[in-house]
Amino acid sequence: MGNWILGMALALASFGAIAQESAETKRWYLLTETASDTKVYADSKTVRRSGDMVTVWLKYVYKVPKIRGGQSVYSTLDMVKFDCTQSTSQQLSSSNYGDPANGQVLQTHSTPGPVEPIVPGSVGEDLSDTICQIGK
Repeated sequence: MGNWILGMALALASFGAIAQESAETKRWYLLTETASDTKVYADSKTVRRSGDMVTVWLKYVYKVPKIRGGQSVYSTLDMVKFDCTQSTSQQLSSSNYGDPANGQVLQTHSTPGPVEPIVPGSVGEDLSDTICQIGK
């Protein structure tokens, strides 16, 4: 697990430099794939660090669509703020998308959620550890 986190941290640490090299630079970077085959990507163009806080858009792509509100959700975009000192995260905005063939937005909300502790040993902890290495 430690080598994976170090590798991802090194890849993410170069986000800023990579984004400045070319307008055609790869934007979304795969961070992890969960046991349920959900792929989680970070948007290199939206990473913002301010002190111990890092805000980034994360994209969750589901191998098997999630059913939410009676609709099939194929992907979710979340803007998340990580507090790297307090080990907490907060969802700031979220959008659920339907079939990727038409890119239909199913639901969007921009009301910030509660600040929540990051659970040790979770995918959230892996994401936080990786994201918090950016700009160090």
